[in-house]
Amino acid sequence: MFLSIAGIVVLLELFSMLQAVPIFESVGCFLDSGISPRPMPLLLKDFRQEMNWNNIEAVIELCGGLAHNKSLSYFGLQYYGQCWSGATAGQTYSRDGPAETCVRGVGLESTYFVYKFYDYGDQVPDVA
Repeated sequence: MFLSIAGIVVLLELFSMLQAVPIFESVGCFLDSGISPRPMPLLLKDFRQEMNWNNIEAVIELCGGLAHNKSLSYFGLQYYGQCWSGATAGQTYSRDGPAETCVRGVGLESTYFVYKFYDYGDQVPDVA
């Protein structure tokens, strides 16, 4: 099996980011009306041209790495491989309402599948 240069670059980016990306959890599928300001106004990267469609999970991890590197708490994938976020995304991701048009952890056109980084501060201490 041979990888293209773009494929190798994606694998290297994934490897370097996975070493430092904290755990994140899915929030759900939400609409994006496209009206400015958008619920997640910052396009971090469009992976659609270089992604492996048989391994969409890698794009989710890469997007999480980009968001984490910018100290953003929430991120979402729209149109399969567009990675979106924003400084206030935690308050605005659901502004346009819930959606049902997400597949395999990514949103389709005009929808985000949203993730947030796990907040260890939310854990209840075990006092047994």
